[in-house]
Amino acid sequence: MDKKPEEVKRNSKLEYLVSKYEKFIRELSDYYKAEELYSKLEFKNNEITSKDIEEFSFSYLLRNYQELYNFPGSGFYLSKLCNSSKDTEFTIHTIYFEKLIDYLGYKNNRKKIIINGNAGDVVGSCMKDGKITIKGNARYRVGGHMEGGEITVLGNADDNVGEFMKSGEITINGNAGFLAGGYMENGEITINGNVGKCVGGFMKDGKITIKGNAGYWVGEGMENGEIYLNGDYESLGHLIHGGNIYHKGKLIVEEGRTIR
Repeated sequence: MDKKPEEVKRNSKLEYLVSKYEKFIRELSDYYKAEELYSKLEFKNNEITSKDIEEFSFSYLLRNYQELYNFPGSGFYLSKLCNSSKDTEFTIHTIYFEKLIDYLGYKNNRKKIIINGNAGDVVGSCMKDGKITIKGNARYRVGGHMEGGEITVLGNADDNVGEFMKSGEITINGNAGFLAGGYMENGEITINGNVGKCVGGFMKDGKITIKGNAGYWVGEGMENGEIYLNGDYESLGHLIHGGNIYHKGKLIVEEGRTIR
């Protein structure tokens, strides 16, 4: 979008989305309340288009609510807009926000979402299918509990990438933090940069590829799956129950047993 936020013209559809949003965000108190509000949100009498959602996320009207303590929960509302729309491709602009928005792409199902800017915590949480691309950095727990689809972060990510994921693919073009792939049940994670401590910690299955360097305790508590380390690493986990770990193409842990 070539416009500036203040150049987005007010219209009846935009006013409708803002009024629904204002009620949502003022009632939002915590995650459990967000779940309740998300499930009750309906837009039956107003067909919401991709253009409407893009203008809503881009307009100065949404930016007026950044001072609210629960503003990061706006991702639940934006996710419900996308999931309720008949359109399949969306752009959400976060580049002009001072505060990050959490839970963008929540429960995404077959939608293609581009986040123009940075994302907050738990982007793509519980998504079923579709594709999410973040044209910036993302914070904690990218793809947590995801069940399918693809997430690509063009920048860096914080801790717990793909925690408890059941299926799907996550690609981090930059670096990632602590416990990437922790408790993952299946799926595939690729980190093109470096990763912090305990990568693959307690993973049940799946595949993790680290193209940079890894920190301490690689594979701590892992039960199955594969970890590929293309760079250097600080140490292996103290207790590895199962699975294979490769270092620069060489098998160094086979079915949980370290190869000397």
